Parts: sequence; C-alpha cells; structure tokens
Amino acid sequence: MHYIVSSLEKEKQNLSEYFFNLKKWDTALLLASLNIPINDMCLIRKGTSFVQALQAVKNFFQLHNLDPSKKVLVRVEKEDSLCENKINGVQLNFYDTSNLILKLITKNYNIILVDSPGDRLSYNKSFIVLVDKYGNFIIEILGKGFDATDLSKGRINPEIVIRNKWNYNITDVAFAKKISLKNISMEYMNSREILCKQRVSFILSHPSDDLPKVQNAMELYDICPDLFNYKETTIELNFIFEVLKYGLKIYDYFVKSKLYFNSFELIGVENSAHRNVFFNVFYK
Repeated sequence: MHYIVSSLEKEKQNLSEYFFNLKKWDTALLLASLNIPINDMCLIRKGTSFVQALQAVKNFFQLHNLDPSKKVLVRVEKEDSLCENKINGVQLNFYDTSNLILKLITKNYNIILVDSPGDRLSYNKSFIVLVDKYGNFIIEILGKGFDATDLSKGRINPEIVIRNKWNYNITDVAFAKKISLKNISMEYMNSREILCKQRVSFILSHPSDDLPKVQNAMELYDICPDLFNYKETTIELNFIFEVLKYGLKIYDYFVKSKLYFNSFELIGVENSAHRNVFFNVFYK
C-alpha cells in the first residue's frame, strides 16, 4: 500500500486519517493540511509487496515528470521513532531507488520518497522559525551552500537572526501582515566567511550519504562555488513575511488544538526557485 501527499490533498480527504505514528510522514501531512508548502512525499507502508512497492516508485516518478536519471530523496522510518540505520536521507535515481526498496521492503521499514529538487548545497537560504507559547519569534538564517540540518543539529551558528521587538502576545495569524521593519530587529550575528570555512571543513571531514563525495576544496568549489563566496546574505522583507506567516499558522493550530507547548521550531529552506518549503516541526 502506498500514499502520496499531493494525491491525498486533491481528494480532499481528512489528512489526519493517514497519520501512522511516523514522524516525517505525519509532520508532512500536518503541514499540508495547514496549506504550508512542502516537498511532495510518497509513503510505501511496511508489508507492501515487491510488485506494489516498485509500482509506487514508478507512479511517483511519473507524477512529477521525472525521467529515470533524476533523483528523489529516500528515507526509512519505523513507528514512533526514526530508524537507527544508515539510510538517513539519500538521493537516488529511479533504478537505484527501486533496487534499494527491494532490499528494505522485507525489513519491516516504512519507506518515504521525497520529491526534493536540488541537493543540500543548492538552497538559497536555510532557516528555523522558533516561536514560544506567547507568540514571540526568532528566525535563524544561513545563506547559500548550507542546509537547515546545520542549524537544527547545532553544527553551524546562524548568520542572521531576526526577532520581534513587541512586548505583547500574538493571538492571531493575521498579525503577521502588520510586521514591518519597525517592530522586528535583524542582526548579522556571525561572519559568513567564517561560517563557510566551517561548512567546507565539515563536508571534507564527514563523508556521508547526504553530502557530496569530494576529496578536497577544489572539487567542492566545482560543486558549490557559493561556499567560497563570502558576500553577506541579503534578506527581503517579503521573505520574512512569508516565513513568519507559516510559523504563526503552526502557532495558531497548536493554540486552537489546546496542545501544550513551551516553544516549537519550524524548519525550512528557500530553494533555487526562490520557493520556501518546510520539513519539520519540533515542539516541547
């Protein structure tokens, strides 16, 4: 059995009916149900037959008009927690995806395919929106050549931090429309040159499935020259509006659902097409 987020949306079904205690999948459905943009996903449930699993891969590639050489992101997940294994998000073409799924389908894994154009070095911006229970927010941003994982796992400090300057609580998502340069602060916290050098060092010293295989800085430059461009990242007000709008949608949802939380993080990127897409929501 397999499910595709965009197909479920078109059928206008209650997306919560398809929560399976899978963090990545359930989060994607929650964001989609709130009209927060995500990369489309296909879930191949554990226990699916070989034939049905391969058909799911074919359907997903065809749905997004991907030729066999194009790559999708492949993840595996078990109920209640992310799997502890070596498949922590790897980009594969049609044939390699099919072969990997044939190996995994017998191991009681749920398999998630993600239509993720580009790679972890191709984003214009990576960011985390942090919102506390009072509606105060902080947006942490890294520019080109970075990934949101760098922020969420504390690998790299943010280049830019944006925060509110009001002393009262947000109670309505519509408040985002009132945001202006007068009631936010934006500060360049860390040198892009230093951050880029740290990122290059990390890539060269930590080979993994989700980073490019390079031997030296020259090879990395050929793949991602942006990491060797130390010009400060520029932030447009429209970008702040949009990112905050989606952060406040999550806030509004949590409040209306009477979900107890002290704060949450909404993680996303601006891709090379200047479109913001979101991946994860963590709350505590």
